[in-house]
Amino acid sequence: MKDIMGAALKKGCDDMTNGRTREILRERIKDERKKRGFSQAKLAALIGVSNASTVANWEGGVSSPDLDTLSSLAVVFDVSLDYLLGLTNTRCSPRGETQVTIGETALTREQIDMIQKYETCDEVGRESVLVNLDYHFRRATGGGADILPKESASRNSIFLSEGDEEYEEMKNCRNELRRLKRSSKKSFSEITNYLWSKGYGEELCVAFVIGVFGYGIAQRVPSRELYEDIRAFLQGQFLVVSNVIKQ
Repeated sequence: MKDIMGAALKKGCDDMTNGRTREILRERIKDERKKRGFSQAKLAALIGVSNASTVANWEGGVSSPDLDTLSSLAVVFDVSLDYLLGLTNTRCSPRGETQVTIGETALTREQIDMIQKYETCDEVGRESVLVNLDYHFRRATGGGADILPKESASRNSIFLSEGDEEYEEMKNCRNELRRLKRSSKKSFSEITNYLWSKGYGEELCVAFVIGVFGYGIAQRVPSRELYEDIRAFLQGQFLVVSNVIKQ
């Protein structure tokens, strides 16, 4: 069965000398790329081809991808090779094709999906993903002590709730923190690592820090202590000693 499918796909690729087949392939590559919001450069990077001009040539009908590259496109687009080649109009996923090889690296469908989701994030979202990924990598490999002290201080009032005495006052501190962040050019990941080192613990993830500045889904009002610690860091009032940041 595998040999029969391979022969059929090879025939489909050979038939790309036919103008109609090449036209369908050109349109479907372009349509699938745009549906996912990929630029030509991003698609080229995902499937491991040289540059955006290669994708542009496919979409312009100047050239066509080879069979291995078509397989990579099918996995990235989550469609069948038959669909890309115009042999069917059914947008079904490629059966049995659970991974795609880019260079010497084999990626599973799940990994491709993660890359696609990452590519659609904005700058804040990407930073959040990378910081949390780095944290869990360190935790899994035993290196978490560098950023998360084992004996973190207990902080019961990191954030304020509506009705707390200083809620309205601290809610209005966001503009000041945004101004300091812009002038300091510090990233949210740097702020988060600093706070972890101060002993706030893993419950204060980068998403919560983003929320303190009034961005993201989970917007938070910081306690005065948290606000002062962030402000001190952004103003450069801290000392770095042996990878541990101290006030």
